[in-house]
Amino acid sequence: MPWFRFYTDTPDDLKVSTLPKTERWLWPVVMCLARESPEPGKLLVKGAVVTEAHIAHKAGPGYSPKEVAAALKRMAARDMLHRDGDVWVVTHFTRRQYLSDSSADRTAEYRRRHRDDAPPSRGRHGDGVGDDFRPSQERPILRAPATETETEYRDRAQTTASSPSEHPPDRQPAEHDMHAPPAAAESAPARSTSLEPAYSSDFEAWWPTYPRHREKVDAFKAYQSTRKDGATAEDLLAASRNCATYVEEQGTEERFIPLPATFLGPSRKWLDFRDGVPRPAKRRNGTGPRVGRATHGSTDALLDRVFGSKP
Repeated sequence: MPWFRFYTDTPDDLKVSTLPKTERWLWPVVMCLARESPEPGKLLVKGAVVTEAHIAHKAGPGYSPKEVAAALKRMAARDMLHRDGDVWVVTHFTRRQYLSDSSADRTAEYRRRHRDDAPPSRGRHGDGVGDDFRPSQERPILRAPATETETEYRDRAQTTASSPSEHPPDRQPAEHDMHAPPAAAESAPARSTSLEPAYSSDFEAWWPTYPRHREKVDAFKAYQSTRKDGATAEDLLAASRNCATYVEEQGTEERFIPLPATFLGPSRKWLDFRDGVPRPAKRRNGTGPRVGRATHGSTDALLDRVFGSKP
């Protein structure tokens, strides 16, 4: 059974949405007739021209040939249809409609056009012949050198091999000179491929003490910045331990604990914990919660003061 593509942006198309309500249904009917045609896009039925009466019959009760004729003229004014002699033709029908749902033919055509439009390759020998005629599976694979030391060695080996003045005719480079890496390359440390920085020992000592272990790289950057601002490792370690004690006493959920970078960052929340564990303030009348037994209201106020409204 023939089929056609009905795109989801059709309701947003002004050409369709500005048609009178009674005429919008005629557009899918016209598209069906255009696809059933022996020449897709043209309104033909078994070689005969589709008439307004035929469209009205297809559309169903309530449509007259006169109303269909007026609707076709409105569609033509919107460049949805045009005339080819006595035949109505859907404008740009073949541009968005395909005879097959397979993309193989379209892909092959695209590659052919791309290949014809592309400038010729100079090839390996600079004569315009070479790479374009080699199968794709035989194209060379470019790999980055493992270390700079190996690159320098290969350059030196190629220069040595191409320079006859460095080697008399009676002496050729030994086999191990050309293939074995120099001793410096063997002793050179392997380049790290990890994306994480090299953490300092004082940060590694601080990290386990903080009660929330998230976003370590950002925490390390904030730690370094805070140390540069004058904070000592001992002060930051004490603040972290006091914060952990406070969180444990108050039963604070982890999601309400500031991230490490926030704790150490520009807001300097760690200063509230440097000299000890914060305690809720007593009420003015002298009554209030005991140390370590804060009421719900005072705990919330303290959390807002120390951690802020958001972690």
